[in-house]
Amino acid sequence: MSVHRSTQQPRSRRSPRRAAGFTLVEMMVALTAGAIAITSIYYVSAASSQHFQEQQLVANMQTAVRLAAERIRADFQRAGFLGSVNPRFNGEGAECAGDFVSSGAPNDYVQGFWLQDGAMTSLLDQQGTNEVQADEVRLVGNYATADEYVAEVLPASQLRIDVNNPAFRRSFGTSGHAADYKDAVLAVFGGGKDPDTAPVRIVRVRTSHGRILLAKLTAVSEGSGTGPILTLDTSNVNTDACFKTTEWVTVAPLMRIQYAVGSWQSASGSKFAGSTPLVGQQAGTVGSVTSQAPALIRREITFDAEKTPVDGTGNADATAQVVLEYLAEFNVDLFVDTRANDSLPPSVVRADDPAVDWTLDSNTNTNDADARNSNSMSTVGPQRIRSVQLRLSTRSPSEDARFTFVARGGSTAPLLRYELDPGVAGAARVRTIQTEIFLPNFSYKGRLNQ
Repeated sequence: MSVHRSTQQPRSRRSPRRAAGFTLVEMMVALTAGAIAITSIYYVSAASSQHFQEQQLVANMQTAVRLAAERIRADFQRAGFLGSVNPRFNGEGAECAGDFVSSGAPNDYVQGFWLQDGAMTSLLDQQGTNEVQADEVRLVGNYATADEYVAEVLPASQLRIDVNNPAFRRSFGTSGHAADYKDAVLAVFGGGKDPDTAPVRIVRVRTSHGRILLAKLTAVSEGSGTGPILTLDTSNVNTDACFKTTEWVTVAPLMRIQYAVGSWQSASGSKFAGSTPLVGQQAGTVGSVTSQAPALIRREITFDAEKTPVDGTGNADATAQVVLEYLAEFNVDLFVDTRANDSLPPSVVRADDPAVDWTLDSNTNTNDADARNSNSMSTVGPQRIRSVQLRLSTRSPSEDARFTFVARGGSTAPLLRYELDPGVAGAARVRTIQTEIFLPNFSYKGRLNQ
């Protein structure tokens, strides 16, 4: 049997080795995995960056509110220093009544601590929604120096300061020429202004018999080389009962400091100019884009008007300083001694809201000499203050949409979130400090008649 070879050619075998490169499927898988990795890294980085910025914001807010509280503490503790806690209730000065201790205003201009509860609340953003409060505080004391100075009584209601006294040398140095001290004394006692035209500060005089006199400063002169001379307005003072010529007394300058809500910039762009605070929503939210966020302002005000700021060259509010920006709350409460007279043990309670104004009413039953000199003391007056409870809050400049607003639940509840625009989701972050401030110039005396 014959065998025939097949005429068909054998099929060629493919090489088992595949060509170099990636298939389309592999490419798609690699690109997808890379995109996922890059996106994940981007989102993680963005979240970390935002979280870091939030932490920095919170840290800055916390630092700012702590520094502001310490500044307030320093000023509050100095209230009444070398002054008079309540001139109308001060038995030492009962017979030395002058322009600033009379039967009517401005007697409250010189009391050591003055508080008007809720006076500045309307200047806070969304105050009703956030249930916040802002008070106004005025303090009187020697905020210029740390000493009182010895002076000799001259005719015509003049006092010559002893430039060789150690207290004077600590404050003003030792130039050796009495005439060189005039400008420095004017800066301290008169606030750098001509006292005849701008009675910025007043002078507290304590006699060798313990009498206290508060009077306007009308002039400062060189004193012909013997020492600077202060001329006082004693038109309503019984000088025979207060001090006599050639007697030695001690004198100290008194300043009037105000804490209030305001803005750091006016509509014209100048800092602290104008009497109307430009507050409201900051740029980018509800309200005028030119408005400024509320700030806690500290300034020196004069004694001859309710709230007249001490002015300066080219600036209508030269002494104003921002204590805390983006103010959310400034709430001051008092701890007062409510005992009926000095023979009873102290009874210290916390006075809040309307009771604060009642407690500080120095015009109530305090202008009667018999009441001042008896044990039956009035239950009101700044001489009863023992300490202050301060609640101070600041907020972030804008709202965070991821930070949901939750109502506070009462003015005494913690303030955790702040609503700036009810029409926008989110809330501003808040940091609060609450502390008690001891008032040594009030508490150390301990007596109700001071």
